[in-house]
Amino acid sequence: MKEIKDENRASNIYAKYPPKDNKQEKLNCYSQGYEDGTDNFYNVMVDIIRKHMNDGWIPLEERLPEVPDDMEDEYCPEFNVTIKGASRATTLKYSPDGAWFDDSGQVYVVIAWRPLPDLYKKIQEENK
Repeated sequence: MKEIKDENRASNIYAKYPPKDNKQEKLNCYSQGYEDGTDNFYNVMVDIIRKHMNDGWIPLEERLPEVPDDMEDEYCPEFNVTIKGASRATTLKYSPDGAWFDDSGQVYVVIAWRPLPDLYKKIQEENK
């Protein structure tokens, strides 16, 4: 996420509005706090909007799934994926060496992934 906050904000505010008295000093402090809060709000909102715009899909350039290095292929976790050039999503396994593959071992070029969704609640209750 891009960091908006200007580390020189306090000195910039004081340069623009040099405090002539105690009241101006307080106003400068409030202004700095307001701008810091605005930047923090912006950063949080950008993250939320990006997640919802892609419906939870994570581009490979952004991040890869975390998989233990010593995991054997048959036990590799599955993920929903978008394969390059495909018209719909599918499920593939991801290995520690960075390969995306199906149950038959065929390797694919993946452009985005997301964790599998939780089970339907009624099914979860029946499995208890």
